[in-house]
Amino acid sequence: MLSIKQLIFKWFQVPSKSHNESQEITNTELEDMLFKDYFVKYLRSLDGSNRSRTYASMVNTSVHIIEGLGDYKMSQINKTVLKEFINGFTKKTYVKGNSEPQYYSQSQIDKVYNLLRGAIKEASDPDGDRLLRADFMANIKKPRSNRCKAPEIQALTDEEINMLSNIVSETKMISVWVHLMLYTGVRPSEALALKFSDIDYKEKTVDIMRTLSQEEFLDVTTMSRVKPRQPIITTLKNEREGQKVNLQRRTLKVGNKILDILKEWEVTVKNNSSLMEMKKRNGTEDYLFCGPRGQLWLYDDYKQVYERLLKKHGISASEYNPYRFRHNCCTRLFRLNVNIKAVQLIMGDNTSDMVMRVYANLDKSDVLKGSKAFADSLDLTLGIISDDVKQVS
Repeated sequence: MLSIKQLIFKWFQVPSKSHNESQEITNTELEDMLFKDYFVKYLRSLDGSNRSRTYASMVNTSVHIIEGLGDYKMSQINKTVLKEFINGFTKKTYVKGNSEPQYYSQSQIDKVYNLLRGAIKEASDPDGDRLLRADFMANIKKPRSNRCKAPEIQALTDEEINMLSNIVSETKMISVWVHLMLYTGVRPSEALALKFSDIDYKEKTVDIMRTLSQEEFLDVTTMSRVKPRQPIITTLKNEREGQKVNLQRRTLKVGNKILDILKEWEVTVKNNSSLMEMKKRNGTEDYLFCGPRGQLWLYDDYKQVYERLLKKHGISASEYNPYRFRHNCCTRLFRLNVNIKAVQLIMGDNTSDMVMRVYANLDKSDVLKGSKAFADSLDLTLGIISDDVKQVS
């Protein structure tokens, strides 16, 4: 099977035939191309247009697409084939660890659907060699997952906050990380990219300016990693170049407890001469967090230390995932009647819709409390004394 480059080369190496004849041969050969050959080419074209971590996710997602559609010829791809594949994907199951077989999550289905849709659109565009006669994914609806919906993540209780605070205090580095997330609601990787110079002890603020990410080194052809992931410090998740107002970079007020923890940590780190020497060699001397040799660590490295600490105390690591501190912050902000726009800016999200849809998991008690406050205010307007006021008097 000829590659795209070989086909293009062949096109320019057939002088004995007319332009029309050469075009006809090329189109025929392109139609006989296997979908997996086209799809690998499409994936390569995306390399560099997204963050390394995002691209790695695309490559991992592509395994499902190539497995289901890879052996079809381009001439066989149509709406029926694509619809059967994407709808059939919702019926597939997989096994993770020792758990029972489970359906793929809505998030995974969305990734497969979006990646496939982009590839099909590209193949049908005039500048995509017209490998397909139409964008067959255009009118195929995104299917819904068959997995049972997981319980919504709830805010932490006061008892849980105190429990976790006491547990993580056994490991200073993790204590700093957890208390930062607890007080600010930042993404775990945003906290891990903080510098000592981002902290203003006098004003009691922390500047959120960057995030910890990772660079992936993948071979798209074999769908495998060619060398280990490398941690890197990069711009914030939703940050875009050229924005006049950057809502992701933010300055947040913090409390006395975390400031005391940060002061103690800064003294501990900067008084460790051997660690500081290694940090200087790695360019991490101003960063709060690093590995034992002063090098940048991956997010997973910190998460493993945190999970081992919880496991030591018989606490479920999945129940207290680092992102739960973010959910906790958002929900508590709403319970404190903080304006939704302010909540959005504190969380560093692009839209308030994201805040409401993902993080603000208020429960029935919040609904009852809010509706009661509104009803009491109307009673007061209409000259009715509420039962609560009667009982007090």
